[in-house]
Amino acid sequence: EEQAFRALPNDVQLLACGMKVEKSAEEAKQSDEEQKSEDGPKDGEDTKAEDGKAASEVKKDDNKEDDIDLEETLSKLITDEQKAEKARLLAEGFSDWSRLHYSAFVKASAKYRRTNYVKIANEVGKPVSAIQTYSEAFFDEDFGKKRFSEHEYDRIVKIIEKGEKRIDDTKGLQRGTRVLISLFENPWVELQFTHYNMKDINKDKKFTPQEDRFLLCWAHKYGYGQWEAIKFAIRRSNHFRFDYFFKSLTVEAIGRRCEQLMRAAEKEVEAMEKLAIEEAEKEGRTLTPGEIKLPMFKESQAKKRAEQQKKFLEERATLEQNVVDIDEQIMQIQKALRDLEGNQTIDTFFKAKASTEIPEKLVGELANIIARMRSQSMVAITDEFLSKFPGKGSKKSIGQKIEAIGVKEKRAEEDDTAPYWYLRQEKDHLLTKATKAHVKDSREARLAAAAEKSKKRKADEDAGGGNTNGAIGPEGDFVEFPEYDGEEEPHENKKAFTLFCKATRREVKNSLSPSSRKNKDRVNGMLKDRWYALTDDEKQVWKGWEVWDAKRYEYQSGIYEGRKQKKTKSSNSPSKADGPSIPKKSIPKKARKDSLGDGLSIPKKRKS
Repeated sequence: EEQAFRALPNDVQLLACGMKVEKSAEEAKQSDEEQKSEDGPKDGEDTKAEDGKAASEVKKDDNKEDDIDLEETLSKLITDEQKAEKARLLAEGFSDWSRLHYSAFVKASAKYRRTNYVKIANEVGKPVSAIQTYSEAFFDEDFGKKRFSEHEYDRIVKIIEKGEKRIDDTKGLQRGTRVLISLFENPWVELQFTHYNMKDINKDKKFTPQEDRFLLCWAHKYGYGQWEAIKFAIRRSNHFRFDYFFKSLTVEAIGRRCEQLMRAAEKEVEAMEKLAIEEAEKEGRTLTPGEIKLPMFKESQAKKRAEQQKKFLEERATLEQNVVDIDEQIMQIQKALRDLEGNQTIDTFFKAKASTEIPEKLVGELANIIARMRSQSMVAITDEFLSKFPGKGSKKSIGQKIEAIGVKEKRAEEDDTAPYWYLRQEKDHLLTKATKAHVKDSREARLAAAAEKSKKRKADEDAGGGNTNGAIGPEGDFVEFPEYDGEEEPHENKKAFTLFCKATRREVKNSLSPSSRKNKDRVNGMLKDRWYALTDDEKQVWKGWEVWDAKRYEYQSGIYEGRKQKKTKSSNSPSKADGPSIPKKSIPKKARKDSLGDGLSIPKKRKS
């Protein structure tokens, strides 16, 4: 076949290759003469159009003849089977597609996805059916892949897959933003991230939370990629009228920040969906991605607070139970130590060995100390006993013995305003004569002082209209006001809750660790819990102290105002110690040195 093709004339070979054959000058002249002889002479201007038309028809006829001659010539080179295969290949191919159509198809497939035939057809400029046929053939590995080189086909497919991945990412960002914003009733004000750490995108700290909220809401409103519209929205917004940094951002900077926020929204939604799936699995249910329903932000926050409160109460109950268990363990250990012989207490560990129990011969001494001291504190009585008889018992055993032979009560006949430790009546035989005489004398002196004070108070009431230095307390007894000199303004009266907190705060702090004592919120919370735990009768006592404190403030305010008025009067009136006031005489001024007497003076020089 190759030899037969090369045997053909050069003109025929060029025509078969699609190349134009130029005729020589002589052949062109000869062909023109032959044309003229065939057409005959033409006269007049009217025949010019006919001549041109006839010439074009003749030229077309020549081309057709050349094509027919070329086909007849080439048909001799291929067999009928080869002709059929040629026709089949031409039918399978896309002879009406050019290189421009192919490039537009590749770009549109990467931009809109390979299956979006409508938009691809608009870009390429062909019918949708033709685009679908071409796409199915192009992505068919048995057909399209074999028509291109392996490198070229893989390169084109990677470009299209990269574009499709970008489309999927954009849809994921838009979905995450849409879902997150739908969880808030007013996202322009309430939008926030609770599961995603915003520190990852706030390294430069240029954007405020309000700016991020508005950017994300605008990105959801205008769509991904509409950064120019967001820039115009920033300039039109009244919220950022004086935010020159935000208004001067470029379109590229706005796009980068919006994309960061949309990715954060997508991760936030993914974390919330993962949490919902885990909760469903705990309950024994299986959720598909379409069945996941996220709660509103307010509902999730209320649920979170309830869980935190429940956890706090559980931890508190656990700690309280641990305290009870530790107390029981301490009691058991102390009991075991008491049962052992020859054990030592902590107070006497580094001292000589001594028995933990008080000897019977010293019980009388303890009774005399109780009667003489008349103290409100058991610790003070114990310390007094150990100072006189060191190592003669533990503090616990002494306290138990004090409770056995004494009683803490408030006796009206003793004119007590608070409970004191007294010796039981059946233990009076333990007292010595000196102790009995001391108790009698101190009682008489105390009652005499109380009577004198009562008499003075009554006199003050008669003289001052009832403004005494004291008032009736919540327990029905008279409680004196603290000493006050009137130099400074008195402290205002407090409410019952404030008085309770002031009296209980030290006890609450002592029950906490040193690090927790500085936590004011925790201390105040414990005080609040204790106040609510009080009964109505106990609260009534503190309300009685509130009334007493109001009277105290009224009493001290009267003293302060009276002293203030006295100071004002003393500052305005002259002091008697200075004697009677003497009017000041006017002292005459010294005469001028230049005076000549009799009112004459030296005349001054005139200015020239």
